[in-house]
Amino acid sequence: MHLEAIIEDGQVKLLHPPRLKKGGGRLSVTVIVPDDALEESPNASAEPQAAELTAAQKERAQALLARSKAVRDAALADDVPDDGLTEKQRERMEAFELRAQYRREQGRPF
Repeated sequence: MHLEAIIEDGQVKLLHPPRLKKGGGRLSVTVIVPDDALEESPNASAEPQAAELTAAQKERAQALLARSKAVRDAALADDVPDDGLTEKQRERMEAFELRAQYRREQGRPF
């Protein structure tokens, strides 16, 4: 289907928006613009340049990098077990094991 549209302030605006099927709220389209309608940019073929950062931005970025490295390299606290269970979960596991031990001693299935 061909739709007419205009480009105004860098946004494509349809002259007669179509009624989409139910559930079709987002639709991908292709826009063809004549080459002679576009301005030639001086760096059209060059790689995009990274934005220059201020000294404060660079300093903050370095601080964030140092902080994230410190977090990655930090040892786990001694009170944090390797199994990832909470104290309550560990107590319940011990209680289940104790119950199973009593049942074995009594000759009952566990």
